[in-house]
Amino acid sequence: MSPSSGKLKDSEIDPEKQNNAKELKKSLEDIFKNTKIPQNKKEEMIQQISVVVEQSFSGSIPPSGILEQYNNINPDFSKPIGDMAIQEQKYAHSRDNIIINKSFTTKRFGQPCAVNLV
Repeated sequence: MSPSSGKLKDSEIDPEKQNNAKELKKSLEDIFKNTKIPQNKKEEMIQQISVVVEQSFSGSIPPSGILEQYNNINPDFSKPIGDMAIQEQKYAHSRDNIIINKSFTTKRFGQPCAVNLV
């Protein structure tokens, strides 16, 4: 992400989405080609329509570029996000430990019961 502009660099954008954006722009140019709208107005309209950006990420913490944008708005924004990620990780670990322990308990209890049935 360019620190000065707050925009994603082309290398940070999914290539498939880059292709979709290019196809959209080409389609819009084709649509506007035979209209009587002045060229500068056409370009402005295409730019406005094309400025749809989709970003997604998985996990508790957004990518560093997005965190940087949050901190540009308010320097304290990223701290609660980091705290939330730590809490989420602690919860996930405790949940996983409970599931694993219950699974072992069930297996340990189930084996003697199976022997008694035989």
